[in-house]
Amino acid sequence: MDAGWLGTERRWTVSSVQSALEIVVSGIGFAWLPKADIFDELNSGKLKKLDLVSGGDRNFYLYAIFGKGERTGSATRLLVDLLQAECNVCPKPSVSSGI
Repeated sequence: MDAGWLGTERRWTVSSVQSALEIVVSGIGFAWLPKADIFDELNSGKLKKLDLVSGGDRNFYLYAIFGKGERTGSATRLLVDLLQAECNVCPKPSVSSGI
């Protein structure tokens, strides 16, 4: 996603969430990280959430692509059901009027 900062020279690009987490915990910068991956660091006080006026939370689309009917095994159906159940627990992003 082009959020305006991708063109800047003052950013780090890493290949994994773990690498980004290590950089952030070391105090070098900030990042948008999945809550599930930083739970322990938030609870221990190593990290804290920045209260931003906008852009503090990011949402994304999750797609599951799988065969239909007999092509889909029981493990795949269970995985899709579990993912859908977890996604339905999350609050839906509010629609902004752009003001």
